[in-house]
Amino acid sequence: MRGVGACRGGEEGACRESGIFNAEARRREKLAGEAGRGKIRLLSRRRRLSLASVLYMDVTSSCKSPMNTGVQRVVRELFRALSAITPVTPLVWDPALAAYCTLSRRERGFLERPFAGSSRPGDAEPGRRANPVPLWSKLARSFIHRGNRIDLFGKLTAADCLFVPEIFQDNRAAWLAGLPAGTAARRVGVCHDALPWRRPGLMPATAPSAPVAPRRVGMFYDALTQRRPEITPPKRQAGFAEYLNVLGGFDHIVTISRESADDLRACWRERGRVDEAMPPVTVFEWPVNHDGAARRNVPPPAWGTGRPAVLCVGTFEPRKNHLLLLEAAERLWQTGVEFELVLVGRTTAHWGKQVEETVERLRAAGRPVRWLRHVDDGTLRRTYEGCAFTVFPSLAEGLGLPILESLWYGRPCVCGENGALGEVAAGGGCLKVDQADAAALAAGMERLLKDRAVYERLGGEAERRKFGSWEGLAAELLPVLLPG
Repeated sequence: MRGVGACRGGEEGACRESGIFNAEARRREKLAGEAGRGKIRLLSRRRRLSLASVLYMDVTSSCKSPMNTGVQRVVRELFRALSAITPVTPLVWDPALAAYCTLSRRERGFLERPFAGSSRPGDAEPGRRANPVPLWSKLARSFIHRGNRIDLFGKLTAADCLFVPEIFQDNRAAWLAGLPAGTAARRVGVCHDALPWRRPGLMPATAPSAPVAPRRVGMFYDALTQRRPEITPPKRQAGFAEYLNVLGGFDHIVTISRESADDLRACWRERGRVDEAMPPVTVFEWPVNHDGAARRNVPPPAWGTGRPAVLCVGTFEPRKNHLLLLEAAERLWQTGVEFELVLVGRTTAHWGKQVEETVERLRAAGRPVRWLRHVDDGTLRRTYEGCAFTVFPSLAEGLGLPILESLWYGRPCVCGENGALGEVAAGGGCLKVDQADAAALAAGMERLLKDRAVYERLGGEAERRKFGSWEGLAAELLPVLLPG
């Protein structure tokens, strides 16, 4: 069933009968109350626009499993925050059908409540737990999707927007590239005469009218596949060039850092695209709060009491640099430095085994290292609040979300300062080191474990950092998606 924003023309009566307009009235009352409390402020003009426009949102990678890292976290939070201020129709791409589909009940559950029901934290590979037999899962999804397939070419109008915050490297690329030519809006005109056809010599030349296309807005996370292929999983490299080319035909691109924006434009230039032919690229400051939760100032464990916990959040993959972190930690343990290393993140088939084996070898030697695997937001929150500080040894990022999360919880972070990592660290609360050098990484960790003055100074800087909310970002993003 289509949302409020999808009710057009003769469908209004059916929408009223189905109770959608009553639901919209309740939504308006809720928003009014929230605005009064300063949480959401939305102009009535924007609400009227949403009734005439439909916002479709690609949530493909965020509705198949409870995996909640990087892109999935951003997509879920944006969907939640945007849905609070305007009707949003989430879509999933089915490669076998080469079509977008509305979500099944199970997919909607993964999108809105990834850890509810049978999903649980503590899985090494949350995607495999949700889909234990990948081929069967794909077949089952395609069978269900046949009944949920949506003809966007027939539905989309120039007033609508297709928002693609996902990274697409499948046959979506060809479909999205052909979208402007394939869509058809309902057009009504009045014919006054046939002079342009009967007497073309009397009429000025005019260019043929272009097809009416919906607005397409995409998100770009990083160009590491192109810039650092040696630390990028092979499957991410396939189709990346086509992905960049298709993004170049969008109406607007949103990026997560200045470095990402600069890299995207540079990649387009390398492919012969001139600046005038590039879509606008906007950099937004990204919020951190989990599931809309307010920021809490939980003090760190008291200095000098017990064994301090040092937290590292990140997927087991080459660029996250876990092996070097474990080497640095072992250097400190060998010199008698007391601390516990806590790892949070899922493993991967192509690289994770090396990290897992190293962790087990250290544990067998009696080293205090724990791997909590993939966790839910509640567990992640408690883990941040229980640590003394964090270390994020990643070699390169499009943003560096774990750094922001650490600062959000008032915990200093040991990290690099190259590229987007430096953008995040520049605001304070971070001890910047050469994260590609085990000795430098170990020295940074040791300094925060032994130098109380530095630790407390960086902790104070972290607590004073200002962050926006997903609700605020959604309010800023909405005019980009549905301008009016």
